[in-house]
Amino acid sequence: MNIYEFIGTRIKQEREGRQLSQETLAKRLGIAANTLSRWETAVYKPRVDELDRVARELGISILDLLPPDEQRPDFRMQSLLRAAKDLSADDIETLRRFAEIRVAQSRVKSRSGRSRKRQEA
Repeated sequence: MNIYEFIGTRIKQEREGRQLSQETLAKRLGIAANTLSRWETAVYKPRVDELDRVARELGISILDLLPPDEQRPDFRMQSLLRAAKDLSADDIETLRRFAEIRVAQSRVKSRSGRSRKRQEA
């Protein structure tokens, strides 16, 4: 399963778990229902900013829409957490969203590249 098939499956699972129709979720996102349908079937490839909007609307992390990453946090993560401990709740939320979007961009880019390389082989 490629990353877009995984993402599409996760969007559908989360949407159906909230008993939302494609039409309802699409309307909330400001997109056509057939666009959402094509994301769910991996015909269209949603951009990271679109995935962030989906995640926000569903009340989940954008990372919940992506395949899990088995990497463990390194010393830089610990440093970041120490630096963030004195931030306000709003600043921490902004930092969290930013970090999740950057991770999502990285994962989508790396996994999309692997899929293309396999297809070219």
